[in-house]
Amino acid sequence: ADLLQSEARLGDASTNLRNLINDDLGGWDNVLLNPTLMLTAEPVAFDKKDSWHKALTQSPDIVDARLQLDSQKVRLKFAKNQLFPQLDLLGGYGVLGAESKFGMSLQDIEDQKLPNHYAGMRLNFPLNNRNARESHKQGKLEQERLLLSYKRIEQNIMRDIDISIRSAKTSFERVNAARKQHEFAAQALDAEEKKLANGKSTAFQVLQIQRDLTSAEASEINALSDYNKELYRLSQAEGDILNKLGIVLDIR
Repeated sequence: ADLLQSEARLGDASTNLRNLINDDLGGWDNVLLNPTLMLTAEPVAFDKKDSWHKALTQSPDIVDARLQLDSQKVRLKFAKNQLFPQLDLLGGYGVLGAESKFGMSLQDIEDQKLPNHYAGMRLNFPLNNRNARESHKQGKLEQERLLLSYKRIEQNIMRDIDISIRSAKTSFERVNAARKQHEFAAQALDAEEKKLANGKSTAFQVLQIQRDLTSAEASEINALSDYNKELYRLSQAEGDILNKLGIVLDIR
């Protein structure tokens, strides 16, 4: 039963992976995916402050929140300017035709005999600028909302990184413990097989220790998988996942 469940999970994982790496799942239906590298657990010198700095600089969520906040600051500044009196500078230039006949007036215009120009200022001072005041009030509320949202995203990112680093450290310790357990199980099986060869053990006892070894191997693989997953979660929280995977986006 365990073997059948494992085969089913392997098939599901293979299908999900084929679906992720191509857009023609039917064409890849009979493709067998085999890993080319073994799982490893490379030690990492974690630096929480450096990870925080990366995330708060390049995380897509924080970048988007910062852009929204900056845009709202511009809109709020514009709304505030609408509260003040409006001073316009006016000016113009033209030519006149003052003859009694239309044709002669056109000639005067063409010859620019009567140039006309003016300059001045116009001051608008609204007595009841209710719409502008309401827009400014709503703009301030929106900016406060976006600022709170930005702070919340910032806090969540820092929390996620803190958790990811702690989880990665724990997973690395699990890898070392599982590896030792695997080694002990392998040594125990070797010793029991020698005892069986000398008639001092039974096939049942050897089979039992073989199961223990298989369980230890599975525990080590799970620990390795969890450790690497935590490293990628940390890179994702830092906004550095594409760089870690060696993916370069060329957006045109």
